[in-house]
Amino acid sequence: MTSARLNDLFSNSKRTLFVPLTFKLSMALEQITWSELVTDPNLASFAIRATGDLFKVDALVNWFDEWMEAESFGVVVQRGDLGEGELADVDYSNRDVTETVVSGMPCQHVLDVTQRLCAEVDSNTAVLGYLTGGATLLARLYGSDESKLILQEIDNGKLSSNKAKKMEVVIKASIDMVNAYCERGVGGILIVEHDPLETWAYLNLFAPLFNVCSYYRVPTLLLTRSVISKENVNTLEKLGISQVIGSENQVGCPRVITETELSDGTSSFTADAETKEIVFTEWDLPVDTDPAALTEYRTTLIGP
Repeated sequence: MTSARLNDLFSNSKRTLFVPLTFKLSMALEQITWSELVTDPNLASFAIRATGDLFKVDALVNWFDEWMEAESFGVVVQRGDLGEGELADVDYSNRDVTETVVSGMPCQHVLDVTQRLCAEVDSNTAVLGYLTGGATLLARLYGSDESKLILQEIDNGKLSSNKAKKMEVVIKASIDMVNAYCERGVGGILIVEHDPLETWAYLNLFAPLFNVCSYYRVPTLLLTRSVISKENVNTLEKLGISQVIGSENQVGCPRVITETELSDGTSSFTADAETKEIVFTEWDLPVDTDPAALTEYRTTLIGP
């Protein structure tokens, strides 16, 4: 089964689309633990879908975890109660990534959850496939210092053989995940760069990934807390990124609800029947988010 594509929903809709990121919040609302979420695909898909139904979302994200791909490659991650991760072993010197990311855990589990979501949501709801951004995945696999050196070499146009091999691991993993997502019927790919970035040149190396998305007619979105220069915005648009969420220079028609606005009950939005946008939260919402505040936001934007 294939979920609705976010770009088609937006083109065909006469109203603003509401896309809060509620992956972690679903744990609190459905009263399940991280251990249950990451081991029981039926329970995980139910919790994610039920939370989406509660807030009458137009698209839901299938997962949100910066360690997802790295852990699937065998990186040992210590998890907190809510799934927050940190390295159990910070020795990067002997890291040998040889496995296929889609066959490792939790990626294999996430793909199972994704397939269930795509089959279960209604025809007017999109499922967004979460993907850790390339720069973030580099840092999770090889360390932040090595990641910065690799990104700098890409900027300078002189990527050494050893560093190129590491970059190729990240590119292949990302393409493999996107292929698997598209085969399972997602309606969009959400690339999330968790770490602050000053350069975006590395994304040019991911052109094959965007070609896969284009082949499946699946839109690609980028979520980042980093500011993107106008020059880089143009590069992202040429690659095929249809929405950039969370930066001061946005691509497409996204609007962002901040956590401060939710907690304070303030809003920068007013209901306007003439305006059609896609409204996201600025990040995956924390588990202590007030559900009533999020519901009120949707009512203000769209109506009951």
